[in-house]
Amino acid sequence: MSDIELSMSEMSEYNFDTLRAIVSGAANGITLEVPCPSIGSANSNLDIASDFLYALFVGESIAEFCETITFKESNNGSYLSKFRVYFICCLSNVDDFTQKLLWLAPLYDYEADEEQNDQNFALEEALAQFIDKWETWQFHFPSLAESYLANYIAGKDDWGDEDEAYAAHPEWKYDFWRSAYSSIVGYNFYVSPWAWIVPRGVHVPNLLLRFGGFQSEIPMLQLAEKFSIENLYPIIYNSVIAVVYPNQLIHRAQKCGAAIAREQSIFRIINMFLAKDGTLLIINDEKFQYILFQDKIKRVPDSSLHGYLEATTHLLEKLRTIAGVPTQIACSWELIKDDSEFEELCYEVISASAEYDNTTLRRMGKSRSRDGGRDIIAKTTPRAGKPSVTWIIQCKFIRKDKSLARSNFPAIVDTVTEYGAGGFCIMTSGYIDATLYDKLDGIVRRNSIETRTWSGHDLELFLAKHPEIRDRHFRR
Repeated sequence: MSDIELSMSEMSEYNFDTLRAIVSGAANGITLEVPCPSIGSANSNLDIASDFLYALFVGESIAEFCETITFKESNNGSYLSKFRVYFICCLSNVDDFTQKLLWLAPLYDYEADEEQNDQNFALEEALAQFIDKWETWQFHFPSLAESYLANYIAGKDDWGDEDEAYAAHPEWKYDFWRSAYSSIVGYNFYVSPWAWIVPRGVHVPNLLLRFGGFQSEIPMLQLAEKFSIENLYPIIYNSVIAVVYPNQLIHRAQKCGAAIAREQSIFRIINMFLAKDGTLLIINDEKFQYILFQDKIKRVPDSSLHGYLEATTHLLEKLRTIAGVPTQIACSWELIKDDSEFEELCYEVISASAEYDNTTLRRMGKSRSRDGGRDIIAKTTPRAGKPSVTWIIQCKFIRKDKSLARSNFPAIVDTVTEYGAGGFCIMTSGYIDATLYDKLDGIVRRNSIETRTWSGHDLELFLAKHPEIRDRHFRR
């Protein structure tokens, strides 16, 4: 716990002697608050990017005068409260640290007039030089750099001169950027909110464990094959699961890879690997590895797989396994007594999923209580290129032979918006019919909201791999 708390928004009120006296009295360190007024209130991605850039510049500028320095982001847990970055510093050089804070103060002196601002060309020039050295900079706070680039590229429609930017950074055209973690690992890899591009030869599991948002291990990967037949959409499958082949996303990532390599044509795909739980997809071509994460991987519903079973015979055995035709994985749902017990089961399933940060899991009360449409709230573990996302999870316990329709969820967008979430998940013991899938697809198209579903069969497949959870709920 630090002794002293300072704010950059108040830094212009100090002179050197006054500020040094405060700083030198911090035996256990200093917490420096950096306001980010655009985050949570502005519609402009470039304004949000500027907030992250200034915060990053502050942190990188003071780091050399600190024995140790860490940071955290906070909006006090409220969707409407102001976003801030906090640097927690144990100092090694009090005088230089004090001088640097005063030098940085004009960045946050919102009441300074133009004449005062004109006196700070040196600061603006230093910021410009910092950006010029971006590719070779050894970042102390790479996640802040990632947040800056994510928002800067998201605001590219307001740049004004895209061609010049694309000439220097061709990956920006495809919504990728060179990860700030590249300087840590010693090679360039490229990230976006939905995928990574990694050079061939890199051991991907190590990279994913360090920066991919996985807590202790990555999902088990298995060699997968692409399959298409007649008028059915292409799929990728392994011995356990089938997902929709994300053709447009893979093609876009490969075009980005060709642009990075300064080639005109995309490279030939060599092989692909799909996680057994469907949460990770890796496509390998002659030059790069393209990693797609769960939020862009869509599991093929069992009802659709039956169409493939009817259309082919030589893949019948594998497709039957994926579609769940074997009955040994079936659960005795009649042993679940009520909604509350089903919610407890769902809570354990989410807790066992590698995607979510277990420390953020919250059950919102007993079933049928006034939970505001939230049975469980969870946050995903952040990864390079994508920050943590808050998920609202609704648990619906119904008979196994019954289905959920769109009418069961009249206000999904309102619920997500009310609680400042970015994802909505439905978990049920029965089926999910086409009307609900259509509604969820429409929400994804029209809103910045991710959606996910767990049918009863999806839960059975998961529980088959986690017998300890299944036995707690279905063994009497």
